[in-house]
Amino acid sequence: MNEELYTALLVKSLSGNASKDERTLLEAEWESNERRLREFEELKRLWEVTGEYEGDVEIPDTDIAFSRFESVAFNGQGKRDAVIRPLWVRVASIAAVALVLITALMIWNDGAQYDTVDMVSVTSEEMKKMQLPDGSVIELDEGSTITYSLPFEQREVTLEGRALFDVQHLDEDSPFVVFSKGTRTTVLGTVFTVDAIDGKKVAVYVEEGKVAFESNDRSEHVLLTKGNQGSWDDQTRTIEKSEIDDTNIMSWQSGILNFDNERMEAILPDLERHYGVRFTVENEEILDCTYKAIFEHAEIEEILDELGFGLNLEFNQTSEGYFEIAGVGCK
Repeated sequence: MNEELYTALLVKSLSGNASKDERTLLEAEWESNERRLREFEELKRLWEVTGEYEGDVEIPDTDIAFSRFESVAFNGQGKRDAVIRPLWVRVASIAAVALVLITALMIWNDGAQYDTVDMVSVTSEEMKKMQLPDGSVIELDEGSTITYSLPFEQREVTLEGRALFDVQHLDEDSPFVVFSKGTRTTVLGTVFTVDAIDGKKVAVYVEEGKVAFESNDRSEHVLLTKGNQGSWDDQTRTIEKSEIDDTNIMSWQSGILNFDNERMEAILPDLERHYGVRFTVENEEILDCTYKAIFEHAEIEEILDELGFGLNLEFNQTSEGYFEIAGVGCK
């Protein structure tokens, strides 16, 4: 998540004005960024200590305020004591940041024109096609959220979930960046999909053009072209590049699942990705079974019923979204 958007959401959270979706975005950011989580906890503590302020708001000069704080904190000794007591330096830094955030909150609450966060949230019952201010078109999967700030000069968005991007090409100095679960995808103008449905992975599929896919710290990075896919694993902190070899990659958009004598080993991951479910098998030989069928806008129960009948399998739901498969299997 870029710094401008993160700061805006942080101020709203500290002031109690963050929506449920905005809070979810922040929690996802803290989960992937331990440094920001620690800083938030310190800022929250300082924020609560300040209490409620009543009276006229005067926008402070942060340089003067920090100098005053320093003179009191170091008992008039200034920076000479910083080496001896480094903890005070940290506290002073946090206090200065808190002062800036408090100022931002005052401005935020004083005038709606300073609220620059534009959030679009898609419910789990729908898909949404939308156009960004730069002319780029996004198709969001159900339950996904896209976030960006206005004015849209930096062309940066944060994605939770899955979306197809058709990016408008502007110029070499105006890249389009998608942040999602510890990764950043950068393009100038192209068509690609970012899939962050899986809690520990992010995948990028390129239909047209070139895409730079990398971790936020840029320790891992690959260049993807038409027909390529990149996969980020949050546990191993690595990115793998390969050719797209799954005809059902875009099934979430088309609603069509096409299995042409595919093995269950390939069918099950497609169903998991499409419906957001998980499968476990009692007998590994079940994965060797093959099936041929085309499903259009089918419910998961319809598909499982057909697979169960055709392959003599039992799909037992153990909990919401989790299924256990039993059967003899195929050799």
